[in-house]
Amino acid sequence: AASLVSYFMGDYNQAKACIDKAMGMKGTDAMKDNARRIRMLVEPTVSDIKSDSFKSFMASELRWLDSQVKGNERSAEAEARERIIRHGLAEMYKSRGDENLHVALCAVTDFHSYDRNSEWYDGRFDYSSPSFALMNNMTAKETEQYFAMLDRAADPLVQYLAEKLSPRYNANFRNDLIGTKLIAENRPADALPYLKKVDMKYLEGKAISYYAAHRNFKKPYWESMQSIDAPMWNDNGNVIKYSLKSNVKVVFCNEIIALLNKYGMANNDARKKIAYDLATCYYQASYKGRCWYITHYGQSVMDEQNPKEANFPELARKYLAEAASSTDANLKMTALYGQVSIAPDQWVTYDYDDNYDLVPHIQRGSKQYASLKALDSYIREVGFEKSFISKCDVIKQFRKSR
Repeated sequence: AASLVSYFMGDYNQAKACIDKAMGMKGTDAMKDNARRIRMLVEPTVSDIKSDSFKSFMASELRWLDSQVKGNERSAEAEARERIIRHGLAEMYKSRGDENLHVALCAVTDFHSYDRNSEWYDGRFDYSSPSFALMNNMTAKETEQYFAMLDRAADPLVQYLAEKLSPRYNANFRNDLIGTKLIAENRPADALPYLKKVDMKYLEGKAISYYAAHRNFKKPYWESMQSIDAPMWNDNGNVIKYSLKSNVKVVFCNEIIALLNKYGMANNDARKKIAYDLATCYYQASYKGRCWYITHYGQSVMDEQNPKEANFPELARKYLAEAASSTDANLKMTALYGQVSIAPDQWVTYDYDDNYDLVPHIQRGSKQYASLKALDSYIREVGFEKSFISKCDVIKQFRKSR
């Protein structure tokens, strides 16, 4: 107890002295086990955590700790295991700049990461765990280096981690993850060799198959919501597996490569039509698109642009701007409308007055306002508008505000 108090107070040398003394004292088996766990928490704070002797000691202790858990992930022993590894050992390696060991240690504490036969196991866990959130911040190259560290297993601690993580980090998982990151980095040609190795049954067993089976990245974001009229869950609360005709990530890579080749050789309006198609694909595959599953494993309204990835929304806006200069009235109008839809800001914002009523504030300096103005002016110029544009509430509101 004195050792643990000293540990939480930040007096690690005192914590070490107390726990060394406790380890030599008599007591019940439970008391001895508790002392041993506390020693695992304290030891990294006073040892050379990069030394072979420390890693050998810790690997042995972790195997002992696993035997205490005995597969019961809701036990007090399991909670102690998580604190020792995630909040103790993993954070120590992070503070020393070893991000790979930090991620691997966090991964072995993910819920059911080492029991894929558990009744609670679901394919979603592989992509929604705390450690995967850390992996999301890695580039494709960094991810390969992470897996290479585990494959080399150069010391007893990494050997332990590799054994625990090998069921999850199988070939399908690795190839799909690296390939997906390469797409997100706008390197489709580099992604293909990885993605082509991924088994279709593996993809169908993942939650994103629900979206991949029902959405199309070639349909413009600004023309279709692509709502899905199919259940995602069965009566037991498990994700329904949907059959896939092809690996949509491979299809996307081939499409982008083909479009970029055509774009490089085309001229005038033909080039602008291809630019429109590129804008469509890039935006749909971005974290904001309906087909986000091409470059990511989840989507949230809180998502932001990952600085380690290519900025697909900005690429889409660049290509749309080119398409909007077309002499083809239909293409130009649709591209102008697309610019309104995917503008990086809002033409109107709101706050509340003293009566809690919404008060609109027109942002005339915003890019969306400029896009709306350009679209409306062009429609007036040509004397017609597409049916889906005439139904747009944003256009109606903009016109009413003028």
